Amino acid sequence: HDSDQVLVPITIPVPTPVIGDNHGVILDIVSTQDNIEVLPQIPIEQAQQPQEVPLRRSTRERKSAILDDYIVFLQEHKDDISLTEDDPKIKLMYHKFHQVIISYGFEANIVNDCVYHKFSGSKYIFLVLYVDDILLASRDIGLLYETKRFLTKNFEMKDLGESSFVLGIKILRDRSHGIIRLSQENYIDKILDKFGMKDSKPGDTPIAKGDKFSFKQCPNNDLERNEMQKIPYASAVGSLMYAQVCTRPDIAFIAGVLGRYLSNPGMQH
Repeated sequence: HDSDQVLVPITIPVPTPVIGDNHGVILDIVSTQDNIEVLPQIPIEQAQQPQEVPLRRSTRERKSAILDDYIVFLQEHKDDISLTEDDPKIKLMYHKFHQVIISYGFEANIVNDCVYHKFSGSKYIFLVLYVDDILLASRDIGLLYETKRFLTKNFEMKDLGESSFVLGIKILRDRSHGIIRLSQENYIDKILDKFGMKDSKPGDTPIAKGDKFSFKQCPNNDLERNEMQKIPYASAVGSLMYAQVCTRPDIAFIAGVLGRYLSNPGMQH
């Protein structure tokens, strides 16, 4: 709440799996018919049609809890990287992979079931599964190669080598200082170009000293609101939020502030 406070970029300590002398590799599962079992034929039972019951509808006026023009989302790049959840073969591959990797001593993460971990004394290894790509990370190179051999034995694999680019995030290593850096430079360049700020100069802080935002700056008439409809404000803020969540915690404050005005942003916002 201090208006004289100057916000500066911060560094957040990253958990041990991605700092220190860690090793990370990417494997690609080569899908073949031999690896995908025949799906069982499950008979479909015909459900009985329920009897129609007359409904009494209220005549009171209903108001939505969220305004029609209130849009909140995280803006990612245009490429569709969503999982093909409706593909039975993909589901079967996940099920088979889960059974095999659990039998090897890995445990699934309770928050994200595509993340697995295994501890062997003081040694540990993390496995991240994304569609048919696998990311392995461990401080023990012996455990890393042992896991690679196990996966290659049970699945047809292609070793893509040390990880350097994952889901649009570039991985930069400085082993002399035991540091791993994550960069979304390509993504940020794309959104700058998308919103006409390719030639803009970077600032020293995420927000300039003295800048203040309030609801008083929101449009007060139809003319101002129509003018703001030409500006993709929600998309721009969503793009900032996506970068903030992934690699840029230093812009969390200003991204949150700008997000307050998504339903009715003004020119000053």
